[in-house]
Amino acid sequence: MSSRASNPGDWRAKVHPIFIKAAEYQKKVLLLTRSASAADQEEATRLSRELPSDLVQEAERLHDEMKAAGQLRHRSSVSIYGLQGLREGSVISEEHYMFHWLCWFKYNKTVEQLMKEYKSGDFKAAKQFHKLGLEFDKWRFGQTDPNKLKFKTDLDHFDLVVAGLDLGIKSLSTDELADCFDALCPCGKPHDPENLRKLRQRIETAFPPS
Repeated sequence: MSSRASNPGDWRAKVHPIFIKAAEYQKKVLLLTRSASAADQEEATRLSRELPSDLVQEAERLHDEMKAAGQLRHRSSVSIYGLQGLREGSVISEEHYMFHWLCWFKYNKTVEQLMKEYKSGDFKAAKQFHKLGLEFDKWRFGQTDPNKLKFKTDLDHFDLVVAGLDLGIKSLSTDELADCFDALCPCGKPHDPENLRKLRQRIETAFPPS
């Protein structure tokens, strides 16, 4: 029995419809990706490559509107993926993305921060740097599947919070936040309202609006 007081549908009126559409699509893709069926995995690859045109157009339109209004939250992707100094529209390599992605989720710090600590003589950072290089090479040589890696920060929860910060989830009560994640998160587990509140607060603090 849940002690949550919210109506499970209340949260939908407080978040942007594009957030719901995108999260539902992402959930579908991730569940197919995690399936043991080769056919499901092939379908996940197809869906990832062939995004619905209406969803893409709506997302681009919202992006332009929010950019014009100065409401975009760039700092999370800029710092996590090492995009500082790149012009809008720049393309990074898969290797660049994966190295920075692994660093953030493995140690909750950016490559820039890790290298700064490493160069300062921090031995713990040195060990982290070398472990990161090994993890990256495992991926590069096909010895590990990044979709199956486990980190202290839950990837499903992190991605949903970051995606929704500027699309309404900041306005959700803790119970509504849990109801939202119960509906949209692909992990398939019940969500604790207080844990999600703390995660949302940590991400807001780490990645304030630009």
